Order: sequence, then C-alpha cells, then structure tokens
Amino acid sequence: MGQPQSGRWAHAYRNDAGQVVYAENVDGSVNLTSISFPDGTAQSTAGPKFAFADSFAAGSSTAGIQEAINSLPNGGTVVLPLGTVTTTAAIVLASNIVLMGHGIGGTTIQNSTTDLFTISGTISGAILENFSAISNVGGGHILNFNNQSVTQCEIRAVSLVQQNTGKSVLTSAGASGGFFGNWLHEFAFSYVGSNTVPAIYISNPAVNNVVIENFRSTGASTSTSYAIWVEQTATSAGVVVEIRKGTFEIPGGGAVNLLTLVQSGISFCGIYDLVTTPNNPMFHVAKSTFSGAAPSAVISLDHINSTVGTASFPDVYFEGDVAGQGTFALNYSKVNYLKGGVSGAGNDIVLIGTNAVHRVNVTATELDTPGFFTSFAPSQFTLTGAPPTVGAGQVGLGTTTATSATAGANGAVPAQVAGYLVVNIGGTNFKIPYFAA
Repeated sequence: MGQPQSGRWAHAYRNDAGQVVYAENVDGSVNLTSISFPDGTAQSTAGPKFAFADSFAAGSSTAGIQEAINSLPNGGTVVLPLGTVTTTAAIVLASNIVLMGHGIGGTTIQNSTTDLFTISGTISGAILENFSAISNVGGGHILNFNNQSVTQCEIRAVSLVQQNTGKSVLTSAGASGGFFGNWLHEFAFSYVGSNTVPAIYISNPAVNNVVIENFRSTGASTSTSYAIWVEQTATSAGVVVEIRKGTFEIPGGGAVNLLTLVQSGISFCGIYDLVTTPNNPMFHVAKSTFSGAAPSAVISLDHINSTVGTASFPDVYFEGDVAGQGTFALNYSKVNYLKGGVSGAGNDIVLIGTNAVHRVNVTATELDTPGFFTSFAPSQFTLTGAPPTVGAGQVGLGTTTATSATAGANGAVPAQVAGYLVVNIGGTNFKIPYFAA
C-alpha cells in the first residue's frame, strides 16, 4: 500500500494479514482510516504499532529515532530512516522496542561525539535489526550497557564498526547489572587495530544463557585485546555461554576469552589472515579465579581451526582454577599450539578430564610439567609429561626416567640404551627401553 499524499506516517497499525489499516501523522491527523472486515468487525488500533523515525527528524539530535521510541510507551517497531543519518546524542533504547532498518546497506547510523545506543536501568525484549552503525573517530561505544541489566534481547542482521581506540562495539561491564538470555546472530563487527579493549565486552556479576553465533569479526594485527570477552565477576560461575559459527579476521589481540563460566563452549570458529605474532592466546578459557567453583563443570571447544599461535601465545590455552582443577574438552580441531596451566601459576591443570582431546591435530604443545594429561578416546591412550597414572584397561606413555642400563645375558640389546619410556598398564608402571637409531 502506497504512502498517502497528505504527508509521512508517524504511526501505523497492521492487521493479521500484514495490511496497514490505520495510519496517522505526527500531529495525530488520520492518513488512513480503519477498515471493516466481512463479519462487520473493525481492526483495532491497539494492535502492533509502527513509528517512522523520519517523521520526527526535524530538530532532533537523534534523527528522530529517540522521539519515535518515546512515542511507543507500550512497545512496537521503530522504522529507521533510509540512507545515512548522523546523531549527536546517544539513543536510549527501551523494552519491547524493535529498531528496524532497511538493511545493512540501506540504513546507516553514525556518531562522532557520544555513544550511539545506551539504556537506563533494565531493558528486556528489545530487538535491533537490519542496519549499520558506525562510531566515527571522536565517538564512544556503539552499544553501552555498562552497569545495567539486559534481558532477552536480540541483535541480528547488523554491521557494527568501531573506529575509536579504547571503545567497544558492545560493552556490558561494571560492578552491577547483568546479561541474561540474549542472542546475537547473523552480524558483523569490526574494530580499529590499536584497540585496547575487547570489541564485545561482557563482564559483570551475572552472565547466563548468552548465544553469539553466525558472525564475522574483523580486527588488526596491532590490536591488544580480544574480539570477544565474556566473564562473570561474581564468586559463582556464569552458566551457558555459547560462541559458535564465527570467523575472526586478523584478531591480533586474540579471538575469544571466556572467564569463570561453566557449561559453556566455543564451536565452529576459525582464524584467518593473521600473519604476524599474536598479542594474546587466540582462544583462552579459564575455569575460575575463585577456588570455590566446582571443577566438574565442562567447558568445551569443538571444531576450532587456529594455526597462528606461538609458545608464548598459543592457539588454545586452558587454565584451571586456583586449585589447579578444571574440566575442559577440545574436540575435532586443528591448532598449532595447545597450552595448559593454572591461573596465577606456572603449573599445569591437574585434571583436563576424560576424552579431553578427541581427533585433534596439534602441531606442538606447550604443556608444563608435572601433572598435565589428555585422553585420546576411544583408545584410552594417555600421553603425559611425567610418569602417568591410568586405570585398568588404559595405557599411558610418559617421560624418560633413565639413560643407562645393563643388557640382558643373551646380548640381544646394546649395553647402552638411549632412555626409557614409562608405560602404565592396569595401574602399574613399566619401563620400556629405547635405543639410538
């Protein structure tokens, strides 16, 4: 249905078939009256409501977007302007508001002085979709949720570009607030090469049920912080954070950092176009900085492809809690360097759990001793940096424990061996000598 000639619509209502059946201007005058259905009933104007931001744009520091949001106190959809608009004040989002553009190439919102979007207090049920947002030089965060609570919100089909050092694409951090049940998907984000803070930074006392998926991240080799950082700062671990189906282009400061989380994981993610030495591990997972967190909760990495790591900054770095415990899994992946350790210490994780490494191509490992072990299912073959301890039916392979021995009476082996391998069969260690070729 075409737009009436008398002026732009400020609000509109649709019936169940998607037809606009009632429309009004900013001044409240009616552009399109309600229609009657065959049974004689009329479409109610209490149904889904749309507000058109460009109808409010005159004299607005937010291109009419804030005024359109404020005109929908009970929720609804704000239709963003077509083309590129510049805002000079932060847009305060509200619960149950859908902010809808005309596509990533159709609507662009940019700002050079403040944050682009903020909230006040608690927000729930908001959706941001189908537009681009750019924080130009001199601007702030694109989405600033610091010290606020964000619940059951969704961000999809957007492009977020951060051009300021020390500013995030999305930040939800601080001593208060929370990030619950939020879904970010089908989106792209990029950040300047010298950025010193995470692009997506979620770090507050309460984090749970967060999904970040189907995305592309673009950084630079000179970046010194992660593309995605998710952390619960309270003394109990956050629950169920999933990061999956993402590509990280030139993540010089690392791809993902997960801290103090349980029942969480990273899957189907890869690194590309990083040809210089990274400034952090690519995928860093730390069980907990709190000794009271249960070590049995699993954090898994599956289908990870990263071959840019070094001994100092490996592709995958697992850290246990302060007691040296944590259950981690790395499955169906290809990495260059794998490292295990304990938070705040140089020792390895005491436990990485059964079936921790399954069908993984690891070019090199930087695993301090003693104590680190990984299991390769289904053979239950265990490789360690120290004489291993395994259960019945398992075979362990450990370090050399001696460099000389006397040959047997029949002289079948040389008098000098190069060393011994320690094999644990059914709980008992045995020594197998080996000889120089």
